[in-house]
Amino acid sequence: MRPLHGRTILVTRSADQAGGLADSLRQMGARVIEVPVIDFAEPEDWSPADASMSRIAQYDFVIFTSANAVDRFARRMIDRGASWPTAAKPRVIAIGPATGRALAERGIAIGKTASDSRAEGVIAALSDEPVAGASVLIPRAEVAREVLAESLRARGAHVEVVTIYRTIALPVTAEARQLIFDRGVDVVTFTSASTVRNLLASIGGPGSLEGVEIAVIGPVTARAAAEAGLTPTIVSPGVEMETFARAIAGHYSGAR
Repeated sequence: MRPLHGRTILVTRSADQAGGLADSLRQMGARVIEVPVIDFAEPEDWSPADASMSRIAQYDFVIFTSANAVDRFARRMIDRGASWPTAAKPRVIAIGPATGRALAERGIAIGKTASDSRAEGVIAALSDEPVAGASVLIPRAEVAREVLAESLRARGAHVEVVTIYRTIALPVTAEARQLIFDRGVDVVTFTSASTVRNLLASIGGPGSLEGVEIAVIGPVTARAAAEAGLTPTIVSPGVEMETFARAIAGHYSGAR
């Protein structure tokens, strides 16, 4: 069964991360147009992150909020000739299954994995942990939601946030822009608030997507889309790319 046969779907995820979603959609019969509107770059200054790596064993907790953060932090440690400590500290917290897998692939033991792949999920996972006075490291993107760090600080934790990558905007190609303007796209997918902002900035705002199904991952991206003037019609219940693809297929097969 190919529930997406005849549908054209625009995937806006970064080029190095779009494959899983694009492949799943193609297997379901969709014509996929990959138009990455974001990419990732190194921080302008590695010094704070490098300093945190040099004293990694001194932290009580290290919280990773994405697989991308895991990969970039681990690669930087390797480049600097550093290795993950084998002592009991720090205790590593993963924001969700994908981040947990990235840690496992790097051989980093996980203390706890939040079932909800949002900052709120980590907050809930740590609700029974004695974090007052604890030293917490959060390696993350330069721009991200502050709710996790603020929540832990409110509970008395000493939180250090270090930038290990930046999200940068990529322009939409003229061909992709024309396809959108010609109403040649059935669905546009968004996997983060930055993909929403950057696509709309390139095509002149939400009016250019009138009549197009808007598919998003999770409530954070859904809220960003709504705030930008879009109405999400497909909201994936999970962050896995296969789950996202199934949500899109379910929309067309009537399984809401």
